[in-house]
Amino acid sequence: GSGARPPRGAPACTMTDKDRNGLTVTAWASDPRSRVADFEHVTSGAGRILVTGGEGMLATELKKTLPGSALFPPRRLFDVTNPAQMQEFIRGRNVAVILHAAAFTSPPKVDKDPTKALAVNIRGTANVAELCARNGLKLVYISTDYVFSGEEGNYTEDDKLLPQNRYAWSKLGGECAARMSDSALILRLSFGPNVFPYPKAYVDQWTSRMPASDAAKQISEVIKRGKDLSGVVHLGGPRRSVLQYARSLDSSKKIGELSIANSKTSVPKDTSLDTSKFRSLFAKGETAPGTDGAPSLRVCILGGAGFIGSRLTAELANQGHEITVVDTMWFGCNIPQERVKAVLHADFSTLPLDFYKDFDCVVLLAGHSSVKMCIGDLGDSFRNNVSRYVTLLEKLEKLGAQSRRRIRFIYASSSSVYGNANEAMVDEKYQIKAP
Repeated sequence: GSGARPPRGAPACTMTDKDRNGLTVTAWASDPRSRVADFEHVTSGAGRILVTGGEGMLATELKKTLPGSALFPPRRLFDVTNPAQMQEFIRGRNVAVILHAAAFTSPPKVDKDPTKALAVNIRGTANVAELCARNGLKLVYISTDYVFSGEEGNYTEDDKLLPQNRYAWSKLGGECAARMSDSALILRLSFGPNVFPYPKAYVDQWTSRMPASDAAKQISEVIKRGKDLSGVVHLGGPRRSVLQYARSLDSSKKIGELSIANSKTSVPKDTSLDTSKFRSLFAKGETAPGTDGAPSLRVCILGGAGFIGSRLTAELANQGHEITVVDTMWFGCNIPQERVKAVLHADFSTLPLDFYKDFDCVVLLAGHSSVKMCIGDLGDSFRNNVSRYVTLLEKLEKLGAQSRRRIRFIYASSSSVYGNANEAMVDEKYQIKAP
């Protein structure tokens, strides 16, 4: 068809049927009746990637990001529940990697038809894993963030697994099959349509979900950069509520609020993923696709209702971080309350230890900042600017000792600690001369 000739020793490549039937090279190559694979690959000699679920949402995006020689057979030609058909399909096609994306993915539908989940997600994955083992192929398995309980969030690849619904259990069953191969790679992630399809979204479920287009880019980068990777790697975008994620896809679209308490299916509260391992594949200065360059954080701003605090709250919320504000004073307050998790009118030093346990970062802005205020009542100033801080630091130190997570503490001090410095500019090493 192209006029080119295959190299000596390559199998004959008959493309008559392709031309006669008006097929594209990809469509012809995916037809098991073709004598050999597509002409481009027969002449290149490189191992090919085969993607299961070739007509699905993720595969549609992967067609844009994977090499042109990748195969995307439809279910009628490559059914994961039919081992014999799969074996016949790969014959002569020089497949080196199977990216297993085919799955029965709807939790409510799995609840109604668990036998289909058994057939596709568990036995189907076992069939693909066995196909890879028998033919010396690498298996890359697409799993889900739902394998975690959702009690903690920001999960690493080694954290405890505890699915909360049947869909999640079936995907974990697929992970078990994949782990029978030492070379297999399991990618845990959450993705959805590039356009949010629902009128409402969960305001109280937290996730690292990303649009399918970003998911395809990340998966392709892992395959490209981590050819020898095995085990588990987490992929995902910044941590945010499903509502924040939905609104990020199209800020002009009005999307209402929904609570997981109203769901008929068991929905985990926070299955956000720590994607540090994925981001480590990229050189310094590079940004991993779909990550916005950094993970989302759970931030507590003490004194977040003030002049600086309210602006910091708005800025961090716009970046997709989960913000909780604590303050006793409300003057000058300009908090975008619809974009923060909670606003508490309270003294931060009196809050219980457990209040701080889930935060990644605590920012302390609260305190007496006026010289007049401090001089007028030294005792009150000491309580506000010293003793309350000590109480807070003791709590954070205790939490750090109790858990494996370290909470970052940021304290906003004052340039007045340098006193009446004669120098026009002072750096961090300048001697403190507080008056």
